[in-house]
Amino acid sequence: MRRVHSGGPQQRARAGALALTLVLPSACGPEGGSTTSSTDASTAAGPSSSAGPSSDASASTSASTSASTGVGASTATTDESESTSASGTTEPALCPRWSLVELPSDALASMEPLGAGLINSERTYRFAADMVVGGCDERASPRVELDLDVHELRFASRAWRQLDVDCPKLAIQIRRPIEVVLPEPGAWTVRDDAPGGALALEVEVTPPPPRACDLEVESCAMDCDCPSGQACLGGEGLGGAFTACAAPCELDRDCAGRCASVPDSLELHCGPGPECGDDRDCPYGFTCLGGSCAPAFSLGERTRVVCQCDDDCAPGLDCVTPETPGAPRRCEARCRTGSGPASAWCDGAYACGAREDDGAGLAEVDAVCGLL
Repeated sequence: MRRVHSGGPQQRARAGALALTLVLPSACGPEGGSTTSSTDASTAAGPSSSAGPSSDASASTSASTSASTGVGASTATTDESESTSASGTTEPALCPRWSLVELPSDALASMEPLGAGLINSERTYRFAADMVVGGCDERASPRVELDLDVHELRFASRAWRQLDVDCPKLAIQIRRPIEVVLPEPGAWTVRDDAPGGALALEVEVTPPPPRACDLEVESCAMDCDCPSGQACLGGEGLGGAFTACAAPCELDRDCAGRCASVPDSLELHCGPGPECGDDRDCPYGFTCLGGSCAPAFSLGERTRVVCQCDDDCAPGLDCVTPETPGAPRRCEARCRTGSGPASAWCDGAYACGAREDDGAGLAEVDAVCGLL
């Protein structure tokens, strides 16, 4: 069986990426970016705080919180230490940490007309998955797999869920873009493979045009018709279906600038403007330098250490629960989206990806920064 598996973002040549964010009041602080379909998605939702990790829960109730939204409460029970209260009773001690979870989609839709004949095997295709997230959830890279034998793309939307904290009792629906190149002509099925997922989308992929790549062409038809860092994206405007070269995004961090949607034009693509400054804050773990957010953490064996709780980790890193039973929790930089460069959420020679791609051999879970 011919398969291409992607545990993390930036697999645009093989599979797309998806992700989600939340804004929690205390233990979970806000995160920058955008999930709305406004002219400037980040500005519409308002700036976020870089004071600490966050869920997206408060985004729906305050225009000044993060552009991503989260939901409903997932307060986990403690499993380690206990403390004694002033009254002498023994109470569990809070130990905040993070776990990667898969969420089913409530809706699945193409981000461009399916019947226009524009989707070919050499061009990026985008679809959107709506999902409900909880009050202690944040965006995480999706699980994506292409089965070339049956022309099926199976994906699972994922969230980082903070455990052992008090969460708002909320349930918020957010829309997540996923971009992918379906590499062979024919009928394809895009299927939600998350636990409880039941939705599918049928996509007809045509052969690419019988010509060489052309950076001067008026309307792109293949990704190679576009400058480096951009893709040939499809949309529908007042004049009907169209294609245009642009960099896809979900949050401002994917652009190191502004992620925006333009009415009657492309959704969620990188546009002009600074990522941070004035009333625009950076995500947790990043600091504003010259209008762009830069990592305020350093990755390496000295910081990617075994942990029990978030407090055991250096600022900007979080204690992550492993996927492998019995493996240790470890301090990691968590990847939130998959639309931008693989290094967007990382530091130095690190990039987002699947755990098996980590050159340092430390990752015990997908969607964290691994050594290239």
